[in-house]
Amino acid sequence: MFFLNVLKNLIFQYPKLFFSNLIVFIILGFIEIITLVFIGSFSSYIFENDISNNKIIGLLINYLSKYLSIEFFLLLFVIVFILRSIIEILSNYILLKSKYFLIESNIIKTFNSITKTKFSFFKKFNKAETLNILNKEMLKIGDSYSTLIRMTKPLIQIPMIIIIPLIIATKEIIFFGVVLFLFSIPIFFLGRLASKLGTEDLNTSNSFSKKLYDTLKMFSAIIGLGFEKKASKEIEENFMFHKKAAIKYHLLSSSIGLLYMPIGVIVIVLFFYFFKNVGTNITILSLIFYSFYRLIPMIGAVLSNKTELEGYYPAHQKINEIKKFSSNEYYSHSGSKNINRINNIQLKNTYYSYDNKLYVLNNINLTIKQNKILCITGHSGSGKSTLIDLIIGNIKPQFGVIIIDNAPIETISLDSYKNKISIVPQQTEFFNASILDNLKWFNPKISIKELDEILQKTDCISFISKFNNGLETIIGDQGIELSGGEKQKLSIARALTRNPELIILDEPTSSIDNFSEKNILQLMKKISKNTTLIIVSHKKSNLEIADDIIFLNKGEVSGYDTFQGLLDKNIEFKKFFSS
Repeated sequence: MFFLNVLKNLIFQYPKLFFSNLIVFIILGFIEIITLVFIGSFSSYIFENDISNNKIIGLLINYLSKYLSIEFFLLLFVIVFILRSIIEILSNYILLKSKYFLIESNIIKTFNSITKTKFSFFKKFNKAETLNILNKEMLKIGDSYSTLIRMTKPLIQIPMIIIIPLIIATKEIIFFGVVLFLFSIPIFFLGRLASKLGTEDLNTSNSFSKKLYDTLKMFSAIIGLGFEKKASKEIEENFMFHKKAAIKYHLLSSSIGLLYMPIGVIVIVLFFYFFKNVGTNITILSLIFYSFYRLIPMIGAVLSNKTELEGYYPAHQKINEIKKFSSNEYYSHSGSKNINRINNIQLKNTYYSYDNKLYVLNNINLTIKQNKILCITGHSGSGKSTLIDLIIGNIKPQFGVIIIDNAPIETISLDSYKNKISIVPQQTEFFNASILDNLKWFNPKISIKELDEILQKTDCISFISKFNNGLETIIGDQGIELSGGEKQKLSIARALTRNPELIILDEPTSSIDNFSEKNILQLMKKISKNTTLIIVSHKKSNLEIADDIIFLNKGEVSGYDTFQGLLDKNIEFKKFFSS
């Protein structure tokens, strides 16, 4: 069933790839037939055997052996083998090109399906596992398709090679086929074992990737606390499990063809011993011998590919699991109305639940005014992040409406809306690239002049000018070359490269010193003259610069006022703030 599913996907999703390979394999099959005819004719010429009583093929072989010279035979034989080698190389090229096209296609499709989920993907699949699946396991998906194509090659060529010996020596070939089949039965049952070992390989690989990912995230703490040996030992132990599983799986996959070779040799020896004594024509024996010489590795390849394919089944299961989960969690949005400007955002009687049972937001009513600072605060788990996801259209409310400039959010184009939004996350994230590349990632078309204005505005120029390479300075993994304040300023500068009308900042001053915090707060006040800001924060300094504050408590708006107004009038806020 798995074999048929992979074949069906290959034919219907990538018909050009499949049939281009198929055509090359058929051409190779005809070359095998031509080679057999030449070998039969050459043998008949050398040993002066007459096999004209063996139907049309026998007549053809006899005719060629009588009227063609040995020089011509040798020349044609060489030409045919050169031609076969050239087409084999072409076949390998098409196969490799097909494999990596399939890998690329599946990676992009899977990644796109992940990006369209309702932000619940990483609650089920951790990032390390996902990275391993999109990298190593996706290579197995490509290998499974290329293995299936490789398996198709001998399946096409085997009947084409056997056709001539079958016509001229029917009984002998049937005998050979039955004996070969009986000897091959045990190998067919290794597929289940391959699937089991493939599952172990996948699980231990995911486990090792997770351990490695988590260890690298804790790298600073590990070095600081002197836990290098402990971390190294844990990685080594984790890899040992994967190593054992991987060796067993790959050993089985690579051994099937080798196991089959002695079986084939035994059958050939038995065949020749039996039929030599009954006086079978030497030309017929030479044809059968060459056929066996070509068939044995081909049948071994089919069995080896079958076992290998069974081993890839767990990778397909995992990818299908991701696709199924993504389709179930797919965030569909059909709005198409473009918005020219975000003048105001309103939430009316809005409710949201992740499981359709417990509401994490209850009856939310608020208005986000243009070019003002709104601060969202509250206890952990009060719904702050969920509220942000609703505002920017990442999730849909179960009840209530979200209105963007008098238009319900479900009627507008999310692309046109999100093009006017920038986000500064709590954990500043950067590529291990230059400052310029990191800044331009949000807006590749921004000019150097516009970028310079933003860097002056955010005071990034003060620290960038200290680097010898300026904007071309490589800032390292997650901006390790920068201080906390510098990373925060650069993150805000990057957000401004989109020329946004709304910026969302999550705890923008949580991990910086007082001096840097003062500069960031002044910068946010300056930006708010032309841009709407939404700040998620618990810090007094952030709340004090806000024009309005939403105080969330257990998923409800418990207060909606200025900082001083909430302190004076809201007992819950006063308790929260004093704690």
